[in-house]
Amino acid sequence: MLSQRVARLLLLGGLSFAALTGCVPGSFAVREERSAQEMGLETFQRALDTAPAGATRTMPETPWGRAMMVEFHQPYVAASGRRCRRLTLEPGPLARPALVCREPDGAKTAKQAPSWEAVRLLQIDGRPVLNQGALTAMPGGRGQ
Repeated sequence: MLSQRVARLLLLGGLSFAALTGCVPGSFAVREERSAQEMGLETFQRALDTAPAGATRTMPETPWGRAMMVEFHQPYVAASGRRCRRLTLEPGPLARPALVCREPDGAKTAKQAPSWEAVRLLQIDGRPVLNQGALTAMPGGRGQ
């Protein structure tokens, strides 16, 4: 009777250990997918810092979707003092404009580097954007 109790405790302990160490099949796949997405966004963040104006790259992950072709425009300092950069998503006849701005250096903790964030586009070529839903295509397929 004592040996059966010990055997049950060992079995229960082993199963508990397996569950706590992540040997549950479903949870591992979710963590792996999240890591791939995070790595794709880190690649996008680095490209925003390093891509020269006029460069076109297919990015594995963006705030607007996966595997998108992005054309990078010249960075500039906005009226708010933030460093911003225009982008063209999927350059071509159905290109869409996008805008990202870098968070100020003091916005993150000392351990984290400042990052870029997608912001609402207010104008295209000096003309105000009154309807964000109308941004499906840009005149001439490109924006400046």
